[in-house]
Amino acid sequence: MVFLSKPGRSTHANAKDFKPIILTSFMLKVLEKLMDKHLRAILEDTLSSAYIKGRSTETGLHEVINVYNRYNHDN
Repeated sequence: MVFLSKPGRSTHANAKDFKPIILTSFMLKVLEKLMDKHLRAILEDTLSSAYIKGRSTETGLHEVINVYNRYNHDN
């Protein structure tokens, strides 16, 4: 959390003179991008479940989990 001074305040002596800014959403977006890049490198073609007869999101998720578990077991 970062505290920024509010514009238009003559003094900065009270807590009300500052506004808190939380950087969590930024850090989570960075983590999400890192995980996406890592998973895509591991899974390669496994992610393509769309528009294939007999395959669903659930099927794709099972494949992702299986490939990821195999990758972690081997390394």
